[in-house]
Amino acid sequence: HLAGNSGGQWYTTQLAFSHHFFVQLTERDTDGNWRGLGHFFELWGMSYAKGMFTGGIPPFDLHNRCATSWLSSQVFAAILGAVAATLELVHFPAYNWRSYIDHMLHCSIPGYEALTFAHPRPGLPEAAFVEQLALPPDTWVGKDADVQRVELKMPPGIPAGTTLPFAHVAKARS
Repeated sequence: HLAGNSGGQWYTTQLAFSHHFFVQLTERDTDGNWRGLGHFFELWGMSYAKGMFTGGIPPFDLHNRCATSWLSSQVFAAILGAVAATLELVHFPAYNWRSYIDHMLHCSIPGYEALTFAHPRPGLPEAAFVEQLALPPDTWVGKDADVQRVELKMPPGIPAGTTLPFAHVAKARS
């Protein structure tokens, strides 16, 4: 079984679904020695950086629920928006995790969006995947302009505001 959470899951996804990523990490050099992790991360980092600098940034709307009044909400959103816009000028979309994930996965798994757990896993074909996540009481689902806010209705006995843990297991290929 192979499990990950957050960044660890992005790593295991690349390890399992990208033959190139798997080989770069597990291949020995011409002398028969294992390659250093520094060499691997240097190659991977250059590919990832290239994607960040040449790829587009998906649309993202800042949702501000931290403010207590309309005026402070507008000021807070303006400050965050200015910081985020400045960071995007240097290709560092600080508040747009989708952009990070998209470029990270594209650098090793082109067309990853169309993959399912049923697709071949060239890196780890015999491993069972355990994906984990936490679903907060209010969350956003969808993609691009079709994003919607969803509020969970808790079953009786579960306190309001509870974050629910989830796990999904994708079986190993037999």
